[in-house]
Amino acid sequence: MESTGHYSSILFHFFHNSNFEVCIVNPIQTNSIKNIKVRKVKNDKVDAYRIAILYKLGEIKPTKPPSAKYPLPSIH
Repeated sequence: MESTGHYSSILFHFFHNSNFEVCIVNPIQTNSIKNIKVRKVKNDKVDAYRIAILYKLGEIKPTKPPSAKYPLPSIH
């Protein structure tokens, strides 16, 4: 998933705690392959496609959860 600050952090913990392998990608990384197609399109579908390509190419690796030193704030 693309890093979006605290939104991606909450999703990261949810998926990680559900035993999914999670990769957090810097938006600069997904933008780096923007010239793979002729048209310059930016939307969630295109971003997901670019992330999948990066993963398939081995350019992104699973992300480890942050240490307990920096816990995720609770949402109530």
